[in-house]
Amino acid sequence: MRLARLDLSNGEIEYFTPDDWDVEEVELSEDGRWLAVVRNIEGYSDFVLFNGKGRRVPGPEMPRGILGGFEFSPDGDRLAFTLTSPDRNPDVWVVDLPDGEPRRLTRSSTAGIPPRTFRRPEIVRYPSFDGLEIPALF
Repeated sequence: MRLARLDLSNGEIEYFTPDDWDVEEVELSEDGRWLAVVRNIEGYSDFVLFNGKGRRVPGPEMPRGILGGFEFSPDGDRLAFTLTSPDRNPDVWVVDLPDGEPRRLTRSSTAGIPPRTFRRPEIVRYPSFDGLEIPALF
């Protein structure tokens, strides 16, 4: 799934995401200044930020994991989101836009499991019947 804009006057489609990685989440700020997009690249989220005119802008460097639950502040200056990963429990984070440093707001319990025992899986690839490579987390 790709993100695109359809021009209703002429039926032309302009693609915002240039490749075959699936877009999983899209959120537009209430004031229309920002469009937050997440693509799934080999099992991890890739955050992409667009301005209100649909042009990609340099965005914040997000921690590696699965991002979701986007919510812009009323003034559009901050973005709250959830982040989970193999070595992090789900927590709420916030980042100042357009290029702030993400900050974790909550500290989810690990239920007594030492965080040092959490491991990131290795990305492996295997061929499919049609010659494409399928990524998997091992």
